[in-house]
Amino acid sequence: MEKIAENLILIIDDEPGDQQLLARMLRRLGVTNAIYKLSDGHEAIRYFNGDSPYDDRTLHPLPAVVFLDLKLPIISGFEVLDWMHGTSSKRDSHLFIYSEIGNVTNVRRIYSLGADSFLRKPVQEVDLMNLIYHFPKFWQIKADKALEERTQDKAEADD
Repeated sequence: MEKIAENLILIIDDEPGDQQLLARMLRRLGVTNAIYKLSDGHEAIRYFNGDSPYDDRTLHPLPAVVFLDLKLPIISGFEVLDWMHGTSSKRDSHLFIYSEIGNVTNVRRIYSLGADSFLRKPVQEVDLMNLIYHFPKFWQIKADKALEERTQDKAEADD
């Protein structure tokens, strides 16, 4: 097995369709980072702990970007977020909540636990573009795709 690229994006969501949609939208925006997917909170904690089968950090590096759904089986996204906050597992990565957030109390709670931002499900391409723009450090963008978007943005501004 080969080494996973730097600046890994980790998607933690129990819905395969939502995982695929998010990954597909990121690719459409020109994001070339490696993407790894997990389907429950227990696996997420094992991944961050480096527990088997995630103990080889060459194959399973700590992610640069995390998309975390709050509604997960076994261990909820809130519990994962609380665990990450308590153990300082976030480190330098960007943590984005990617879920249905019903009220202001939950929004305050995710920020108090270290989330950098949140996206409502179903994710919209414009929201991902804003996220990439406001948190540019870890994204690897395919140059021709980024140039195409800048050209399109300029053309739209000129209209």
